[in-house]
Amino acid sequence: MTQLGFDDLLSQTETDNEINALKRQYPGIPTSWDMAFPYYQNILQRCDAAFLAADVDAIKSIYAEAEALASLLHGGTSGMLAHDGAGTILAEKTRAPLGTVPLWGQEGEFIIEASGVSVRMETDGIFGVGTRYILLPGFYAHAIDFDKPFISETGYRSFIGFGANIEPGVTIEAFAKALIEYHVSHTLKGRLVAIEDKYKLRAEALTAGKTEGV
Repeated sequence: MTQLGFDDLLSQTETDNEINALKRQYPGIPTSWDMAFPYYQNILQRCDAAFLAADVDAIKSIYAEAEALASLLHGGTSGMLAHDGAGTILAEKTRAPLGTVPLWGQEGEFIIEASGVSVRMETDGIFGVGTRYILLPGFYAHAIDFDKPFISETGYRSFIGFGANIEPGVTIEAFAKALIEYHVSHTLKGRLVAIEDKYKLRAEALTAGKTEGV
């Protein structure tokens, strides 16, 4: 056996050990896709309930369970968040309907009004970038009307990796509004800013392209 072959064998053994350990730790988790989606929907419901209860330990436990589900479906943790990875597929297939406020832990996109501005807010789910390191998912604010003042000159602002206390009863919509209000009052000193022309033109071109593709 070549060194490369031996390394591959060791890597596969480590993966098998990881999968077997997860099966022992989570004996009720499905390993087939037909059962995975309803199971993950239940995880999302429990995740939302844990956030509303401000139960940090429960949130961490649910995140770990979701990762275990994705790992078992994917055959290991490596690559499960890639474009075709199990974590990505679970998140996309359970995404909240457009315009519907998602659960905590669920990917989604919705409109809010905060600090006198309309915002199209996107949010990560359990498998987002932010939740790899902290409890809170990433939020992404997009301008709706580029001719009106916004929270940034680009018409876009991301909120990833920020620290905030989790309070009981706070929905993801209420948190998103508070996030915008805090940014405007503290970072912008209470004043919205005009979106620069180059970003307006870019948005118009993008909108025109989508219209032509209809």
